[in-house]
Amino acid sequence: MGGGKLVCNMVIHKRTRRIMAIIMLVITVSLYTSTIELNGNNLNTAIDIDPGYNGYNGNSNANGTTVITNTEGFQTVVDSQNLFDLKNIPAFMMDYFEWHGQQLQQMNKDAKESEIDGNDDYLSKYRFLVLRCAKGKRNGKEDFVEDRCGGLSDRLKSFPLFLWYAATTNRILFIRWGRNRPAPIETFMVPGNFWNWTFPDALLRKIEKLEGSDDIDKNHDENNFTRLYFDGLESQHKQMVKRVGERGVWMIEGNDYTGGSSRYKTFVESAIENASKSISDQNVSNKSNNNLLFASMLIPSDAFYENFYHDLFHATFRPSFGVQKALNAFFYDSNTAKNIEKGKERKLESWLPVPLQRNRYVVAHYRANYPREPYRKSRNRTILLETTIHAVECAKSRVRGPKVLTDSRNMSSTSTRAQEASAIYVASDTALVFEAVRDVYHNDKTKITQKDTDPLDFINVWTYLDLLSYDMVKKNNSDDDGDNKLPTKPTVSLAEDPPHLNFAQPDDVSAFYTIFVDLFLMSYSNCVVYGAGGFGILGSLVSYRPWCGMPYSVNHGTLKHCSAYG
Repeated sequence: MGGGKLVCNMVIHKRTRRIMAIIMLVITVSLYTSTIELNGNNLNTAIDIDPGYNGYNGNSNANGTTVITNTEGFQTVVDSQNLFDLKNIPAFMMDYFEWHGQQLQQMNKDAKESEIDGNDDYLSKYRFLVLRCAKGKRNGKEDFVEDRCGGLSDRLKSFPLFLWYAATTNRILFIRWGRNRPAPIETFMVPGNFWNWTFPDALLRKIEKLEGSDDIDKNHDENNFTRLYFDGLESQHKQMVKRVGERGVWMIEGNDYTGGSSRYKTFVESAIENASKSISDQNVSNKSNNNLLFASMLIPSDAFYENFYHDLFHATFRPSFGVQKALNAFFYDSNTAKNIEKGKERKLESWLPVPLQRNRYVVAHYRANYPREPYRKSRNRTILLETTIHAVECAKSRVRGPKVLTDSRNMSSTSTRAQEASAIYVASDTALVFEAVRDVYHNDKTKITQKDTDPLDFINVWTYLDLLSYDMVKKNNSDDDGDNKLPTKPTVSLAEDPPHLNFAQPDDVSAFYTIFVDLFLMSYSNCVVYGAGGFGILGSLVSYRPWCGMPYSVNHGTLKHCSAYG
């Protein structure tokens, strides 16, 4: 009887805790985001919980280049009410965000109390976990070593797993990229509205002090500020799992280059199973009570990245100002029935002829230059063309009932809005893929006039080469607001291979914006189909329907049949 009552209470607990966690989280975030010290030279910059603000002040990297700028207008493209659903995020994560905010509040309070004597020993009472891509000394060794890091998927995909580690070991989780890798992460993405993962300046200063400490402070630091770094490779990560719960270790840093989905699933399912056994045995000791209460918040669906990744991603990350500005060119504004950028100041702005609508398009991602891909090995353009077409057609096949959206303001009776998707967007690491899409799918705004015509043939297929902008020369010397409009031209005249986050070294870090634009475009899409590499898989996870995503090629280039989804 007692066991049955406990189960009943836990079922109620699961439902009410999730709702209460959301309410308390909003209250906590509103408090801590107004005070917590952020990464950068301006230490008092705050994250406002208004979804229209991405508050980061200017900051310089090692080369003096401005990498973080003041931002504005996030809600011009996406609004948080429809972008994600907090109820889909596991309850333990929502509880953790609340606890995380409380810890940052207390850290800020301790920091202010320590300002008088300049002592940073207050940091020793906290325990930290860092998802890291940087340069530093490793585990007591004297030499500085660059982390492997990898591409964007390698760096970020495992963050739900790290949330699990942080929540189960009471560690404060941060994300840190070194200034030369290729810039702090906040250059490209900033914290969302619900938790602040930015690595604080106080911690950065402490680490720099530890790595350059003299013999006078060495014993004190080694006893109070033990740091361990674990590479994201399999053997190293297993060691990290063993050490992350040790309270004697001040800071654990590392990654999991597998993305962590299988490991995370195992942890969650094991916790649920162990909690169930404890309840059945009716033998809950005081020692295991905390673990049981934690596990009571878990439900089976929490074990799968696909069930919450889209929502968690958008609750965690937002585009920086530079990335957001580039994103604006692609989207439809439902309030004005115009493209976001086309209705603004015309100079230097660009737009898509038929703007995308969130959750109403599909992305096909083709990484032609990935190691062991057929095109990379052969440079055979026929292979590249065939794979590109197959990827686009696969994207079409995953949606049902779409018809071309010929004009965002004046719909004809023979062309109706898509039920699920009205466009395909193609992302790639290779310029020739964009050119192939432009040549094959000319987007001539063909209308559906025959009842027996397959509507899938009339989906608009876009790449960034389709962006248009106004020419800077006025037509007939007319006023910009007169009857004569400025002539338009392609925004990008020549396609270029996007830079790889881990290897390219452009003069301006804004060259990397295109990577994050593609990531957020995938996150706003209905579905993503992908070939080789981890970036497309990450894109599928952050999309609205991760379970719809599928590979259109396997085994280093073998094309795979794609069927309708749903």
